[in-house]
Amino acid sequence: MKRILLLAFLLLGAYITFADSTAITSRDIMNTMVSRISAAKTLKFTLKSWERMNGKDVFNDVDCKLSVSPLKLYLLSKAEPNKGVEILYNEAIWGKKAKVNPGKMLPNVTLDPYGKQMRKDQHHTILNSGFSFLGQIISRAVKKADTEAPGQFETLFKYEGEFVWQNRTCYKVTITDPTFKYVDYVVKAGESIASLEQKNHICGYLIVEKNKDVVPDVFSLKEGMKIKIPTSYAKKTTLLIDKQTYMPIVQTMFDDIGQFERYEFHNVVVNPSFAENEFTTEFSGYKF
Repeated sequence: MKRILLLAFLLLGAYITFADSTAITSRDIMNTMVSRISAAKTLKFTLKSWERMNGKDVFNDVDCKLSVSPLKLYLLSKAEPNKGVEILYNEAIWGKKAKVNPGKMLPNVTLDPYGKQMRKDQHHTILNSGFSFLGQIISRAVKKADTEAPGQFETLFKYEGEFVWQNRTCYKVTITDPTFKYVDYVVKAGESIASLEQKNHICGYLIVEKNKDVVPDVFSLKEGMKIKIPTSYAKKTTLLIDKQTYMPIVQTMFDDIGQFERYEFHNVVVNPSFAENEFTTEFSGYKF
C-alpha cells in the first residue's frame, strides 16, 4: 500500500510539474491574439463603446460588418443621437469616401471618414473598425517591452487568469506602460491628428485633450505648432480575450487621468460569408 501511495504521489508530482511547465503565458496569448487578428478576413459584431469627450463618456452602440482587405464596411448606429444612421464604405465603388444614409427622410450623402461630420464626438474613424488597429498597437507595445525592458514582459503584460464575460470564457491580460508620458513635438508639414495616430499608434483624442488651448479639435493642427503627444497608446490597458477565438472582445484603456476608452464586442462572428452585394446600397437588408 505504501508503495502504491508513493507511486501515486510521484505521478501526481510529475503531472503538476508538467502542467506548470506548459501553463499559458501572456506572451503566448498576445502572440496568438495578434496572429488570429491577422487571419480574420471578415467580421461581424455589435460594438458598444464609451469614449471620454470633454470629461464625459460618450456612448455608442453600432452593428458592424467588415471585410478586411480590400476594406469594406457596413455600420448601423443604434444609439441616439445617431440612431438609424447607416454607413457604407467600399473603396471600389466610392473611392476613399463613405456613403451615409442619415435617415429621417434625408437624402444619402458621400462623406470623408476623416472629415468633421464623421469624426464628431468620436476617438477614431470608421476605418479603424474591427481589431486590426489594436493588433498594431499591441505589436508595437510588445516590441517596446522587449527592447526597453528585457526580462520584464510577464510583469508588463500580466496574465490574470480566466474570466467569464457574457457567457464567454476569456483570458484577462493587463498591460502597463510605466514610461507613459507626454513629450514635446513640433508638427511637420502635411501632418494631421490622423497621421500622428497611424504613425505612432496613439490616440488622437489624447493629443486634443492635452493641447486644448491650441488644438480645439482633431482638425486644427498646423505646421510648426508645438504640442505634446503621448509616448504610447495608454498607460494601462485591460483586455478580455475570447478563449475560443482569441479576439480581444473587451478593451479598456487608461491614461494618467483615468479610463478614456472602453470597447465591448458582442456577438462576434469571425470569417462569416457575405453576399456579393452586401457592401453596396443595393443590398436588400439596408435602407439606402
